[in-house]
Amino acid sequence: MFPSDDSPRYRLSAFAGIVAAISVVLSLSSCSTFQPADTGTDTQLRQTAGLVDDVKAFGKTLGIEPTPALSRTSQEGPALSMLWLWMQRAGTLALHKPIDIHTAIGFSAEKERLKVEQVYRVDGYSVYYRQGNEFADSRSVATIGFAAQPIVRRVMVVLHEDLHGDVNFALPWEVEEAIVTPLGSLSAVAYFRQKGDEANWQNAVESLSVERKLSRELNALAAEAEPIFASLPAEDAKQRVLELLSRYPTYRRQFERQIQGRRARRAGADLKAPHRRLENSAAGCDR
Repeated sequence: MFPSDDSPRYRLSAFAGIVAAISVVLSLSSCSTFQPADTGTDTQLRQTAGLVDDVKAFGKTLGIEPTPALSRTSQEGPALSMLWLWMQRAGTLALHKPIDIHTAIGFSAEKERLKVEQVYRVDGYSVYYRQGNEFADSRSVATIGFAAQPIVRRVMVVLHEDLHGDVNFALPWEVEEAIVTPLGSLSAVAYFRQKGDEANWQNAVESLSVERKLSRELNALAAEAEPIFASLPAEDAKQRVLELLSRYPTYRRQFERQIQGRRARRAGADLKAPHRRLENSAAGCDR
């Protein structure tokens, strides 16, 4: 059963979601790679287009002005993939100021795809990177990969990217992401509650609960990592922080999924020393 709007459980859930999740920088961008439209998936793309329209209309009832992001499918326009890179001087954490370097590269065809090694090997910097098709821009279209995502994730992504629009927020990236992420997740919970879809409402609530756990763990890990990086050589500090991951099971699962197939030592360079409060380590897909 859904809790009533004025029940203590509902009020506590909403408040806790804002307080506990506000610092997490979980990018909700999907991790599907660029794929051209496939005529065999017409129905799936049409259904996703209808869902996107419905979610945007619901968002507007909450005060989230809809944007063009994801308002078209890959049948209606070319898909654009973005490769995001964050670089931080090795052995430092972007806790009290923005990350040192934050950039993005777009490509719309396989022939434009770059080997990551061509763009991120910068001596003296740790690097975090991810690639995706969903972002807050009119060039972002719903792809086959996005249509295949679970409905809870699709709803969260649409609300998240709309919140990023300048009509809703126009803040520095590291500030805006920390606000948009919990608001998007809470809005998704409200969407399924309004639809009377209890099964997906429960899934959205569980997803929010995981974000809360991740937020707490990442902030605790950042607090431990800062003095380690301040007192040890960068490579030794990275290894020491890696050894702490067993204390943070939610973050560890996210981290290990992202670095699958990569050497653990090398992965230490991407441990979110590049990221504010280490949060974005759970946000992307390392390719």
